Amino acid sequence: MNPPILSFIIVNWNTKHLLCDCIQTILDTTDHISSEIIVVDNASRDGSPAEVKNTFPQVLLLAQSENRGFACGVNAGIRAAKGQNFVILNPDICFQRDTMTTLLNFLTGHPDVGVVTPRLVNKAGTVRSGYTRKLPSTMQIVLFHSALAPWSEKQSWLVRRYLEEQRNTRGESTDVEQIPGAFMVVPRHVVETVGLMDEGFGLFFEDVDWSYRIRRAGFRLCEVSNATAIHIGGQSFQRPDNYWMFGRFVASALRFFDIHYSRFSAYVLRALMVFNSIAVFGMTFILKKNDSVLMTRRKHKYFLRLMWARYLQGKEISLAVS
Repeated sequence: MNPPILSFIIVNWNTKHLLCDCIQTILDTTDHISSEIIVVDNASRDGSPAEVKNTFPQVLLLAQSENRGFACGVNAGIRAAKGQNFVILNPDICFQRDTMTTLLNFLTGHPDVGVVTPRLVNKAGTVRSGYTRKLPSTMQIVLFHSALAPWSEKQSWLVRRYLEEQRNTRGESTDVEQIPGAFMVVPRHVVETVGLMDEGFGLFFEDVDWSYRIRRAGFRLCEVSNATAIHIGGQSFQRPDNYWMFGRFVASALRFFDIHYSRFSAYVLRALMVFNSIAVFGMTFILKKNDSVLMTRRKHKYFLRLMWARYLQGKEISLAVS
């Protein structure tokens, strides 16, 4: 038998109902394309594996005994996949019947493209911001992921210069520097060229790192304008105790700098972000105590503990979520 054209790989963590909707979307919209669906469940506690097994017996379920992060989940799916193209999806994605056909036709017509993504929109059909970002820079991290963020996000010129790619509103696609892990279509030969995702990231920046390596190998990355998909966004992290997200995000950013940028750039960013957290943490003892202030204190304390463990004690931190 010929291998399927598409291997859909969905990494799931405690999003059972969205996962089922996503699988049903794939079945309903790709019956004209040979494909397989692989669900990698990262030790969910909401009954996701049993639901998939009972409701969708045609789906290949890889139930992991522990949550080792997004990159590990994607890699497990790729290793099990037989398709000519890998479609990496978040469970909170749904799309129309012509979406995958449009993306495949674009890849076929542009052999120099290594990854494509559709234009991601919210339920109302409005284009989501934050999904066609420039590659990380020291200015980007400091401006948009520190105490300066509330001010920086209101400065459109800073957003244009350091954060968001400017979309091509007239052409069929926009060349971008990174593709979001929420929806990536990657031909098999590209993965064979650049390798799997870096499992050392665990959470955040694994898609940025993969995009960086794919571009460095000479491939283009494109958002295809006339293909759209709905992305709800952030559903695995809708928890009241998500103070750890800031620390994990910045720790992953620093790891990206450690690997790909100069030692000086990595050191400067590390010093700036540690200084930011020390300053913000100190301010929480001056401000009037409320839930927001206490949450701020917890997230910066957590980040400083991560930095102490990695850079002063030499311990490799697990960035996966349990």
